Amino acid sequence: VYAYAEWVLGSHRSRTAATIVPSRDAATGALLAQNPYGLDFSERVAFLAADGATHSVTADRGEFIGRNGTSGLPQAVLSGASLSGRVEAGDDPCAAIARDVDVPAGG
Repeated sequence: VYAYAEWVLGSHRSRTAATIVPSRDAATGALLAQNPYGLDFSERVAFLAADGATHSVTADRGEFIGRNGTSGLPQAVLSGASLSGRVEAGDDPCAAIARDVDVPAGG
């Protein structure tokens, strides 16, 4: 199962993407984002988290969406590949979490 969020943290994603600083909380595994250059909410933190252990994460939108993918049909989901764990400031940040879920037979 994948969870995905496009960080905005301002008026428009294309204007704020370069100033968003992603991080990961070591205790919970949650992906965090902050825009220290935002005028009104620079101290606030956005987050994306999953209940239980995550399999893999990324804060790189290009990695999750992929070259020919879309937000509705990302390459990471199509391929089922693990995410790199890359959580760094960059040109186009996001939050993506992959979590393995076992569904029992008949369940």
